[in-house]
Amino acid sequence: MDTKNNKKGRLIYLLKYLYENTDEQNPVSTNELIAYFADRDISVNRKTIKDDIDVLSDAGFDIVTIKSSFNSFFWGERQFQIPELKLLIDAVSSSKFITRDKSEELIKKLTDLNYELLKNRYHLGEAKEAALENMEEIALKRGFILSGNRIDYERVARTVLDEFRAGILGRVTLEYPDF
Repeated sequence: MDTKNNKKGRLIYLLKYLYENTDEQNPVSTNELIAYFADRDISVNRKTIKDDIDVLSDAGFDIVTIKSSFNSFFWGERQFQIPELKLLIDAVSSSKFITRDKSEELIKKLTDLNYELLKNRYHLGEAKEAALENMEEIALKRGFILSGNRIDYERVARTVLDEFRAGILGRVTLEYPDF
């Protein structure tokens, strides 16, 4: 059975897309969702999208609809906001009782949770293995370079944290939804 074009498969694709790619600052329009599904050879229309959003909302998922002539949608409430996530990453990286390998593993998991939003905001390439590499890429894109071509990590961290606090990067959760 073709899971792409049955309703269950389509709902999973929609839920995954909304969770990974949207927040209050980055909603997705109905037309963008139609194009997303078309790229995957899944046939949908405006009514299909509306009906699927309604099914997800009725099932308890916090999908917010911005009503207009071209409705937009985003994943609503998150467990942690991005500043809280940053604090967790900082706490893990500076912890004396967590081994280096375990710290790197935890930081990677924390970074992966909201990488798409970070990527869109800072025009990053693909996710790097280490959070430090992502910071270096942000520094190069923003020109946060000290004398001797050294990265100004403090300025990068401060900028990202300020934008987290201002809500520019949206909200994030550390838990995946129960499917």
